Amino acid sequence: MTLAKRIIPALDVKDGQVVKGIQFLNLTTIGDPVEIAKAYQDQGADELVFLDITATFENRNIMTSVIQAVSKEVFIPLTVGGGLRTLDDIKAIFHAGADKIFLNSAAIQNPTLVQEAAQLFGNQAVVGAIDARFNAEKQFYEVYRVGGRQATGINALDWAEQLVSYGAGELLVTSMDADGTKNGYDITLYDLLTQRVNVPIIASGGAGKTDDFIDVFQQTNVDGALAASVFHYGEITIPELKTTLLKRRSLFVLNNPQPDFSKNGGLLPTIIVDNNTQQVLTLAYMNQESFEKHLRHNKHGFTHVLDKHYGIKVRLLDIHNKSFH
Repeated sequence: MTLAKRIIPALDVKDGQVVKGIQFLNLTTIGDPVEIAKAYQDQGADELVFLDITATFENRNIMTSVIQAVSKEVFIPLTVGGGLRTLDDIKAIFHAGADKIFLNSAAIQNPTLVQEAAQLFGNQAVVGAIDARFNAEKQFYEVYRVGGRQATGINALDWAEQLVSYGAGELLVTSMDADGTKNGYDITLYDLLTQRVNVPIIASGGAGKTDDFIDVFQQTNVDGALAASVFHYGEITIPELKTTLLKRRSLFVLNNPQPDFSKNGGLLPTIIVDNNTQQVLTLAYMNQESFEKHLRHNKHGFTHVLDKHYGIKVRLLDIHNKSFH
Protein backbone atom coordinates (compact mmCIF):
# COMPACT_ATOMS: atom_id res chain seq x y z
CA MET A 1 0.00 0.00 0.00
CA THR A 2 1.28 3.48 -0.82
CA LEU A 3 0.12 6.78 0.54
CA ALA A 4 -2.04 8.87 -1.76
CA LYS A 5 -0.77 12.01 -3.40
CA ARG A 6 -2.28 14.59 -1.09
CA ILE A 7 -3.53 18.12 -1.66
CA ILE A 8 -2.99 20.02 1.58
CA PRO A 9 -4.02 23.59 2.42
CA ALA A 10 -1.90 25.33 5.07
CA LEU A 11 -3.35 27.50 7.81
CA ASP A 12 -0.68 29.84 9.19
CA VAL A 13 -2.15 31.38 12.34
CA LYS A 14 -1.15 34.49 14.24
CA ASP A 15 -3.24 36.03 17.05
CA GLY A 16 -6.04 33.57 16.36
CA GLN A 17 -6.39 34.45 12.67
CA VAL A 18 -5.19 32.78 9.49
CA VAL A 19 -2.51 34.91 7.82
CA LYS A 20 -0.30 34.69 4.73
CA GLY A 21 2.88 36.45 3.68
CA ILE A 22 5.74 36.25 1.22
CA GLN A 23 8.89 34.43 2.33
CA PHE A 24 7.52 34.44 5.90
CA LEU A 25 7.17 38.27 5.95
CA ASN A 26 4.56 40.99 5.23
CA LEU A 27 1.66 39.08 6.73
CA THR A 28 -1.93 39.68 5.61
CA THR A 29 -4.95 38.50 7.60
CA ILE A 30 -7.11 35.97 5.73
CA GLY A 31 -9.82 35.06 8.26
CA ASP A 32 -11.13 32.73 10.96
CA PRO A 33 -9.30 29.37 11.11
CA VAL A 34 -12.41 27.34 11.92
CA GLU A 35 -14.45 28.69 9.01
CA ILE A 36 -11.54 28.39 6.60
CA ALA A 37 -10.81 24.84 7.72
CA LYS A 38 -14.46 23.85 7.29
CA ALA A 39 -14.49 25.31 3.79
CA TYR A 40 -11.41 23.32 2.83
CA GLN A 41 -12.92 20.14 4.18
CA ASP A 42 -16.04 20.76 2.08
CA GLN A 43 -13.88 21.32 -1.01
CA GLY A 44 -12.18 17.96 -0.61
CA ALA A 45 -8.81 18.75 0.97
CA ASP A 46 -6.99 15.58 1.98
CA GLU A 47 -5.70 17.08 5.22
CA LEU A 48 -4.80 20.41 6.80
CA VAL A 49 -1.55 21.74 8.21
CA PHE A 50 -1.98 24.19 11.07
CA LEU A 51 1.01 26.35 12.05
CA ASP A 52 1.18 28.84 14.88
CA ILE A 53 3.78 30.97 13.12
CA THR A 54 4.88 33.12 16.07
CA ALA A 55 4.67 30.72 19.02
CA THR A 56 8.34 29.77 18.82
CA PHE A 57 9.54 33.33 18.20
CA GLU A 58 7.40 34.68 21.04
CA ASN A 59 8.46 31.79 23.30
CA ARG A 60 4.89 30.83 24.20
CA ASN A 61 2.80 27.70 23.98
CA ILE A 62 0.75 26.94 20.91
CA MET A 63 -2.91 27.97 20.91
CA THR A 64 -4.65 24.77 21.95
CA SER A 65 -8.04 26.50 22.13
CA VAL A 66 -7.94 27.27 18.40
CA ILE A 67 -6.95 23.70 17.62
CA GLN A 68 -9.79 22.39 19.77
CA ALA A 69 -12.24 24.62 17.93
CA VAL A 70 -10.96 23.49 14.54
CA SER A 71 -10.94 19.80 15.45
CA LYS A 72 -14.55 19.94 16.63
CA GLU A 73 -15.69 21.13 13.21
CA VAL A 74 -13.19 19.44 10.89
CA PHE A 75 -12.71 15.70 10.54
CA ILE A 76 -10.01 15.45 7.92
CA PRO A 77 -6.53 14.80 9.34
CA LEU A 78 -5.01 17.81 11.09
CA THR A 79 -1.25 18.27 11.43
CA VAL A 80 -0.21 20.89 13.98
CA GLY A 81 3.06 22.63 14.80
CA GLY A 82 4.70 25.78 16.11
CA GLY A 83 5.78 26.28 19.72
CA LEU A 84 6.00 22.60 20.64
CA ARG A 85 8.96 22.27 23.00
CA THR A 86 8.22 19.39 25.35
CA LEU A 87 6.50 16.03 25.38
CA ASP A 88 3.76 17.58 27.50
CA ASP A 89 3.18 20.20 24.77
CA ILE A 90 2.83 17.41 22.23
CA LYS A 91 0.44 15.45 24.44
CA ALA A 92 -1.71 18.56 24.83
CA ILE A 93 -1.92 19.04 21.07
CA PHE A 94 -3.00 15.46 20.48
CA HIS A 95 -5.53 15.81 23.29
CA ALA A 96 -6.85 18.95 21.58
CA GLY A 97 -7.58 16.96 18.43
CA ALA A 98 -4.48 16.85 16.24
CA ASP A 99 -3.81 13.72 14.20
CA LYS A 100 -0.12 14.50 13.68
CA ILE A 101 2.36 17.02 15.03
CA PHE A 102 5.39 18.51 13.36
CA LEU A 103 8.61 19.65 14.97
CA ASN A 104 10.98 22.21 13.49
CA SER A 105 13.02 24.46 15.78
CA ALA A 106 12.46 22.18 18.77
CA ALA A 107 13.89 19.23 16.85
CA ILE A 108 17.06 21.19 16.09
CA GLN A 109 17.46 22.20 19.73
CA ASN A 110 16.47 18.83 21.17
CA PRO A 111 16.51 15.89 18.74
CA THR A 112 15.57 13.48 21.53
CA LEU A 113 12.12 15.11 21.51
CA VAL A 114 11.52 13.56 18.09
CA GLN A 115 12.59 10.18 19.42
CA GLU A 116 10.40 10.44 22.51
CA ALA A 117 7.36 11.56 20.53
CA ALA A 118 7.81 8.78 17.95
CA GLN A 119 8.16 6.16 20.66
CA LEU A 120 5.04 7.36 22.45
CA PHE A 121 2.73 8.19 19.55
CA GLY A 122 4.24 6.26 16.64
CA ASN A 123 6.39 7.37 13.72
CA GLN A 124 3.32 8.02 11.57
CA ALA A 125 2.18 10.75 13.99
CA VAL A 126 5.48 12.68 14.06
CA VAL A 127 6.46 14.92 11.16
CA GLY A 128 9.86 16.53 10.82
CA ALA A 129 9.50 20.07 9.46
CA ILE A 130 12.33 21.78 7.60
CA ASP A 131 12.52 25.39 6.40
CA ALA A 132 15.29 25.52 3.80
CA ARG A 133 16.90 28.25 1.72
CA PHE A 134 19.61 27.74 -0.88
CA ASN A 135 22.97 29.09 0.29
CA ALA A 136 24.67 30.25 -2.91
CA GLU A 137 28.04 30.76 -1.22
CA LYS A 138 28.19 27.28 0.30
CA GLN A 139 26.19 25.65 -2.50
CA PHE A 140 23.74 23.71 -0.37
CA TYR A 141 20.22 24.05 1.02
CA GLU A 142 20.53 25.48 4.51
CA VAL A 143 18.12 24.84 7.38
CA TYR A 144 16.51 27.84 9.09
CA ARG A 145 14.79 27.90 12.46
CA VAL A 146 12.43 30.12 14.49
CA GLY A 147 9.97 30.60 11.65
CA GLY A 148 12.69 31.14 9.06
CA ARG A 149 14.41 33.88 11.04
CA GLN A 150 17.69 32.21 11.95
CA ALA A 151 20.16 30.37 9.71
CA THR A 152 21.64 27.25 11.31
CA GLY A 153 24.47 26.30 8.96
CA ILE A 154 22.94 22.80 8.73
CA ASN A 155 22.66 21.07 5.37
CA ALA A 156 18.94 20.38 4.81
CA LEU A 157 19.56 17.04 3.08
CA ASP A 158 21.70 15.78 5.95
CA TRP A 159 19.16 17.06 8.46
CA ALA A 160 16.34 15.23 6.66
CA GLU A 161 18.23 11.97 7.06
CA GLN A 162 18.83 12.67 10.74
CA LEU A 163 15.18 13.47 11.40
CA VAL A 164 14.16 10.15 9.86
CA SER A 165 16.77 8.33 11.94
CA TYR A 166 15.33 9.97 15.08
CA GLY A 167 11.88 8.62 14.23
CA ALA A 168 10.09 11.15 12.04
CA GLY A 169 7.71 9.21 9.81
CA GLU A 170 7.15 12.08 7.39
CA LEU A 171 8.83 15.32 6.37
CA LEU A 172 7.22 18.69 5.66
CA VAL A 173 9.77 20.74 3.74
CA THR A 174 9.27 24.40 2.90
CA SER A 175 11.40 26.16 0.33
CA MET A 176 11.91 29.64 1.75
CA ASP A 177 13.14 30.82 -1.64
CA ALA A 178 9.85 29.82 -3.27
CA ASP A 179 7.45 30.51 -0.39
CA GLY A 180 4.72 32.96 -1.36
CA THR A 181 6.23 33.76 -4.76
CA LYS A 182 3.79 31.61 -6.81
CA ASN A 183 6.64 30.72 -9.18
CA GLY A 184 6.38 26.98 -8.63
CA TYR A 185 7.79 24.44 -6.20
CA ASP A 186 11.54 24.03 -5.84
CA ILE A 187 11.81 20.88 -7.94
CA THR A 188 15.54 20.51 -7.35
CA LEU A 189 15.14 20.53 -3.57
CA TYR A 190 12.42 17.87 -3.53
CA ASP A 191 14.14 15.70 -6.08
CA LEU A 192 17.28 15.68 -3.94
CA LEU A 193 15.31 14.98 -0.77
CA THR A 194 13.37 12.05 -2.17
CA GLN A 195 16.65 10.47 -3.22
CA ARG A 196 18.02 10.76 0.33
CA VAL A 197 15.12 9.57 2.51
CA ASN A 198 12.47 6.89 2.25
CA VAL A 199 9.55 8.52 4.06
CA PRO A 200 6.65 10.58 2.71
CA ILE A 201 7.61 14.16 1.86
CA ILE A 202 5.23 17.10 1.64
CA ALA A 203 6.37 19.91 -0.67
CA SER A 204 5.60 23.44 0.53
CA GLY A 205 6.22 26.86 -0.96
CA GLY A 206 5.75 28.30 -4.42
CA ALA A 207 2.42 27.04 -5.76
CA GLY A 208 0.91 29.57 -8.15
CA LYS A 209 -0.97 27.57 -10.76
CA THR A 210 -2.28 24.08 -11.39
CA ASP A 211 0.76 23.13 -13.47
CA ASP A 212 2.96 23.69 -10.41
CA PHE A 213 1.22 20.78 -8.66
CA ILE A 214 1.51 18.62 -11.76
CA ASP A 215 5.21 19.43 -12.07
CA VAL A 216 6.11 18.59 -8.50
CA PHE A 217 4.21 15.30 -8.65
CA GLN A 218 5.59 14.28 -12.03
CA GLN A 219 9.18 15.44 -11.61
CA THR A 220 9.72 14.31 -8.01
CA ASN A 221 8.50 11.54 -5.72
CA VAL A 222 6.87 13.77 -3.11
CA ASP A 223 3.72 12.36 -1.55
CA GLY A 224 1.82 15.62 -1.14
CA ALA A 225 1.78 19.27 -2.10
CA LEU A 226 0.93 22.01 0.36
CA ALA A 227 -0.24 25.50 -0.56
CA ALA A 228 -1.87 28.50 1.05
CA SER A 229 -2.29 31.68 -1.01
CA VAL A 230 -3.73 30.10 -4.13
CA PHE A 231 -6.35 28.31 -2.03
CA HIS A 232 -7.06 31.19 0.36
CA TYR A 233 -7.75 33.66 -2.45
CA GLY A 234 -9.62 31.20 -4.66
CA GLU A 235 -7.05 31.33 -7.44
CA ILE A 236 -7.14 27.52 -7.49
CA THR A 237 -9.98 25.47 -6.07
CA ILE A 238 -9.31 21.99 -4.78
CA PRO A 239 -12.10 20.28 -6.80
CA GLU A 240 -10.84 21.89 -10.00
CA LEU A 241 -7.25 20.97 -9.16
CA LYS A 242 -8.08 17.32 -8.55
CA THR A 243 -10.20 17.16 -11.69
CA THR A 244 -7.32 18.56 -13.74
CA LEU A 245 -4.86 16.10 -12.25
CA LEU A 246 -7.15 13.22 -13.14
CA LYS A 247 -7.71 14.51 -16.66
CA ARG A 248 -3.97 14.70 -17.18
CA ARG A 249 -3.89 10.99 -16.33
CA SER A 250 -0.82 11.44 -14.20
CA LEU A 251 0.25 8.65 -11.90
CA PHE A 252 -1.58 10.18 -8.98
CA VAL A 253 -3.77 8.33 -6.53
CA LEU A 254 -6.11 11.05 -5.36
CA ASN A 255 -8.39 8.91 -3.24
CA ASN A 256 -7.30 7.99 0.27
CA PRO A 257 -5.78 4.61 1.18
CA GLN A 258 -8.01 1.73 2.21
CA PRO A 259 -7.11 -0.49 5.16
CA ASP A 260 -4.97 -3.46 4.14
CA PHE A 261 -6.30 -6.68 5.68
CA SER A 262 -3.79 -8.94 3.90
CA LYS A 263 -1.34 -8.93 6.82
CA ASN A 264 -1.44 -10.08 10.45
CA GLY A 265 -3.99 -12.81 9.85
CA GLY A 266 -6.48 -10.36 8.38
CA LEU A 267 -6.82 -8.37 11.62
CA LEU A 268 -6.10 -4.69 12.22
CA PRO A 269 -6.23 -2.80 15.53
CA THR A 270 -9.20 -0.43 15.49
CA ILE A 271 -10.37 2.47 17.63
CA ILE A 272 -14.03 3.48 17.36
CA VAL A 273 -14.69 7.00 18.62
CA ASP A 274 -17.94 8.89 19.08
CA ASN A 275 -18.05 11.65 16.47
CA ASN A 276 -19.70 14.16 18.80
CA THR A 277 -18.16 13.53 22.23
CA GLN A 278 -14.78 12.15 21.03
CA GLN A 279 -15.27 9.36 23.60
CA VAL A 280 -13.60 6.06 22.78
CA LEU A 281 -16.36 3.48 22.32
CA THR A 282 -14.39 0.37 21.38
CA LEU A 283 -10.82 -0.88 21.22
CA ALA A 284 -10.66 -4.05 19.17
CA TYR A 285 -9.17 -5.99 16.30
CA MET A 286 -11.34 -6.09 13.17
CA ASN A 287 -11.27 -8.30 10.13
CA GLN A 288 -12.46 -6.98 6.79
CA GLU A 289 -15.99 -8.38 7.17
CA SER A 290 -16.56 -6.78 10.57
CA PHE A 291 -15.03 -3.52 9.43
CA GLU A 292 -17.29 -3.27 6.39
CA LYS A 293 -20.30 -4.21 8.51
CA HIS A 294 -19.39 -1.39 10.88
CA LEU A 295 -19.32 1.05 7.98
CA ARG A 296 -22.77 0.01 6.82
CA HIS A 297 -24.48 0.25 10.18
CA ASN A 298 -22.60 2.75 12.34
CA LYS A 299 -24.15 6.23 12.40
CA HIS A 300 -22.58 7.74 15.48
CA GLY A 301 -18.85 7.24 15.35
CA PHE A 302 -15.79 7.29 13.23
CA THR A 303 -13.07 4.71 13.08
CA HIS A 304 -9.32 4.75 13.32
CA VAL A 305 -7.56 1.77 11.78
CA LEU A 306 -3.89 1.61 12.67
CA ASP A 307 -2.07 -0.32 9.96
CA LYS A 308 1.17 -1.08 11.77
CA HIS A 309 2.73 -2.79 8.79
CA TYR A 310 2.78 0.41 6.78
CA GLY A 311 2.70 3.04 9.52
CA ILE A 312 -0.56 4.43 8.15
CA LYS A 313 -3.52 5.69 10.13
CA VAL A 314 -6.74 5.39 8.18
CA ARG A 315 -9.55 7.51 9.57
CA LEU A 316 -13.16 7.04 8.55
CA LEU A 317 -14.69 10.48 8.17
CA ASP A 318 -18.04 10.01 6.49
CA ILE A 319 -19.86 6.81 7.32
CA HIS A 320 -22.40 7.21 4.54
CA ASN A 321 -19.97 8.13 1.76
CA LYS A 322 -17.31 5.74 3.04
CA SER A 323 -14.50 8.23 2.46
CA PHE A 324 -11.18 7.48 4.12
CA HIS A 325 -8.32 9.68 5.28
